[in-house]
Amino acid sequence: MKRIGVLVAVMVAAVVLASAVALAATNVQSSPKQAKFRVTLNGFAVNQETWDHALEVDGKRDEVFIRYDTRLVNNEATTLLASHDRTKVMGDTNGFTDRVQAGSASSLGGLKTGDTFPTSTPWQLSGSIMFDRPPIKLFEGPLTEGKTGVAITPTIWEWDGGTDIFNSWGQLIVDNGPEIAQAVANFINGPSVPGTPTNGDFIKTNLETGLPALFELASGITGQAKDRPIGLTPDEGGYNFNSKSLILTYETATLATQNDFGKGRGVLAIDFQDSADIGGGQYTAYIQIVRVDEPPTITSLRPTPGSQITDRTPAIGATVRDAKTELAKSNISLSVDGQNITTFAYNRDTDRLAYIPNSNLSLGQHTVRVTARDASSLTKSTRWSFKIVQL
Repeated sequence: MKRIGVLVAVMVAAVVLASAVALAATNVQSSPKQAKFRVTLNGFAVNQETWDHALEVDGKRDEVFIRYDTRLVNNEATTLLASHDRTKVMGDTNGFTDRVQAGSASSLGGLKTGDTFPTSTPWQLSGSIMFDRPPIKLFEGPLTEGKTGVAITPTIWEWDGGTDIFNSWGQLIVDNGPEIAQAVANFINGPSVPGTPTNGDFIKTNLETGLPALFELASGITGQAKDRPIGLTPDEGGYNFNSKSLILTYETATLATQNDFGKGRGVLAIDFQDSADIGGGQYTAYIQIVRVDEPPTITSLRPTPGSQITDRTPAIGATVRDAKTELAKSNISLSVDGQNITTFAYNRDTDRLAYIPNSNLSLGQHTVRVTARDASSLTKSTRWSFKIVQL
């Protein structure tokens, strides 16, 4: 009876232990994936010039500038960063020395139908990223899976000199900040993109991003000396401006970088279209998403690459580190002379890999390879050799 009681006690203890292990396993969560992305507006195309001021007092044909508003948000709809900026005016520089020459309407520029900027292939990133004209950087930073997302609202403005509408647009962005943040949070917490992604999975309308249409504009706004956004649509005797925004989460940004939507990997097109009754002006801006993470680094190699040593059981080591991921041994592989080694040690506090062979290595050349893979699947591999010589 005593043996049966002991056996039952052991069995109960085993069941309790197994349950505890299972419960602990269900509570273990891997760190969310994170990656750093850069978003650039590479250039634009003038598909149809706008209805300009009748006397062209602002310059030949169109003169435009770009404003962009960026809002980084977490999954609880808290704004982590909000910023905005604008380019210089691009077009005819005659009498306007602070402009950027663009277009072919005259020898000094002016944007007309068929023009592109800054090159004939405005969807391609050409030259250095600029701060006052395309190609311009709209956003650069990390996005974390299920945690953060960013809304980028680029707008193209036809310049005529009056800033009333432009200033009102800026205030509208500020006033609707909480609604924009909530819209981005909804995308962060929402379902994954089903099937093959399309341009529409990334470019969202004003109503989808928490922005109402800009207040009703007077019916005679076109042709007046006032800056106004391209993309006006008629509404009850006036016009509304319906903006478009690029919404990126870790998941959608990753998808964008992996797909070609017709103009190259990660390149998206945003159209700005005036209604036909005001000339049907249409511009297309080309925005590119690229991943700019750094892979892990592997440094401080031992034995020193190219060295000659006499120790037949040398200490083999390397510092293996990643800027975003706290690496573990499972992220690292080691081989010596093509033979996979699993008995190495990795100190997560010092980022140091260490291995000492348990038997003498032969005299002659030996090759070591260390490979590290971070949580974002970025991989770094380093190979080096040393020679063991007779003492």
